[in-house]
Amino acid sequence: MKNRRFNMLISVMTTAMAVGGFLPITASAEGYTGWKEENGVKFWYENDVKQGTEGRGKEIYDPASKAWYWLDSIDGGRMAVGKDVYQESLAGEWGEYAGEDGQRYGKWVRYDENGHMIKGWNTNADGTYYFDLVFGTMAKGNTVIDGLPCFFDAETGIGADKVWITIDGVEYWYENGVRQGYDPNDADYRGKEIYDPATDAWYWLDNVDQGKKATSKDVFQESEAGQWAENADGTGKWVRYDENGYMIKGWDEKDGNRYYFDPVYGTMAKGNVEIDGVPYYFNEVTGIYEGVARVSYGVGTEYHTKEEVINYINSSGASSDNVTEYDTEAGFTAPYSPGTLTQASLNDALAMLNQIRYIAGLDYHVTLNEEYNELAQAGAFINAINGGLSHYPSKPSGMSDDLYAVATKGAGRSNLARTSGRSSLSYACLLWMDDSDSSNIDRVGHRRWILNPTMKETGFGYAKKSNGGTYTAMYAFDQNNLNARDVRGVAWPAREMPVEYFDSTIAWSYSYGSSLSNVSVRLDCLTPGKEQTWNFSDSAADGYFNVNNGGYGQMGCVIFRPENASISAGDTYLVTIWQKDTVIANYTVNFF
Repeated sequence: MKNRRFNMLISVMTTAMAVGGFLPITASAEGYTGWKEENGVKFWYENDVKQGTEGRGKEIYDPASKAWYWLDSIDGGRMAVGKDVYQESLAGEWGEYAGEDGQRYGKWVRYDENGHMIKGWNTNADGTYYFDLVFGTMAKGNTVIDGLPCFFDAETGIGADKVWITIDGVEYWYENGVRQGYDPNDADYRGKEIYDPATDAWYWLDNVDQGKKATSKDVFQESEAGQWAENADGTGKWVRYDENGYMIKGWDEKDGNRYYFDPVYGTMAKGNVEIDGVPYYFNEVTGIYEGVARVSYGVGTEYHTKEEVINYINSSGASSDNVTEYDTEAGFTAPYSPGTLTQASLNDALAMLNQIRYIAGLDYHVTLNEEYNELAQAGAFINAINGGLSHYPSKPSGMSDDLYAVATKGAGRSNLARTSGRSSLSYACLLWMDDSDSSNIDRVGHRRWILNPTMKETGFGYAKKSNGGTYTAMYAFDQNNLNARDVRGVAWPAREMPVEYFDSTIAWSYSYGSSLSNVSVRLDCLTPGKEQTWNFSDSAADGYFNVNNGGYGQMGCVIFRPENASISAGDTYLVTIWQKDTVIANYTVNFF
């Protein structure tokens, strides 16, 4: 009988599998227990009785599939699929209320497309959820899962996603329910960089503070860093976060120091970098701004450092206060005698000229030529007699033809100046370098002769009438320094410039060395707090502008004077000059 009954059971089970496509749990004399499929819908039976048809339904466990299911009474006990269900059963730590036995009960659970109670993480079109691994209870509120802080909506259970959540007065960022930037399970984890579209800002979530938003802090990140990346693969950067936690971009000041951060990646600038076309230098370790990087494209003169310029000035002995004196007095009545100057006076003037040339980076070994001294002295003398400046002076009555020939030659080949009071040749050199009055600014010819690279020798003249002004001359036409014929691009002010020799009333000049046309200039003041830009061209200019192609020393002189500019020690300017669309000069000027 036992064998016959066993065979009958096998037959029933086989038939059930063939018809329903599933295996029942039990079939015994007491009745059938397991799944039955009716019109494509699964129902659970116990002892031949369909379950879940009363009340709200019933929760059951199927050992064959090792899963929990919900039998929904509103569907006649049908197995629930793809559905959230509230149950009063044992719920674990996230249960909604405590029972008399101290356990927690009441839970929302979810059943997947197969009817299985979901355990663990689950995501659908609404968001991300978590369900207790034992009881299937939907997590809600502030909790911890696998050691990680998590936050789920108290009503829907949807995980907080890409939002800030404030806990105990501290803001944390959550994605898919999990706090970001914190992982106590990873000893090497440092944190996470995130972007919040609501504030259009990047933030750092610091692992050392359990994912807290970093504020007023510098952080090294291995993420994409742009042009200033520390790693060869384009990653690695120091970034800074302000008091609100925003990643800083652009210029920033901290503890009296200036910094710059890439406007896209937030990377701290270090070393020589270019920002908006301007070269800057930042300390390669700390990133502290140390000034505009020195550039000198298109300037063909020798560069001298600030310290070198200061040392040369201190050792040269040149000063505008030095007095020019006669060795033999001049005779201002017929038959006329130009007189001669003391050697000390001539040396003073020469020292000033060479000092100016040293600052400009030119050959500063110009020497005196006796013939040039005679010509310049006669040129100054005849202008003093006539009482006016002229490179083509008229002949004074009673002057010999020989003296007049020397005087006109000297006047025609020299820089000339007149001052109302007693003056010196050293001071006259500074007047010629200024050259920015209305009758000279269009060409700054006196300056260009002093800055002529091929000058090798010169001479000076000085004449002072008792009842007139002081007249001075410097021989300018010497071009015998053949070694300097290839020097092109002479700038004044020079790249390292003492403010004693330049101010905002003086025109800037750049001598190219050949004829120029269609020129434009941009002048940038880069001094922190004084940043300003001036543009110059034939069509419009922020101040005075002209290009002179005359043969005063070097040809192709660009002349400009910015309006409303101020120049002080410590200022840095950047000059950029174009001919048509080509940059012919790009150099910095540091005033001290």
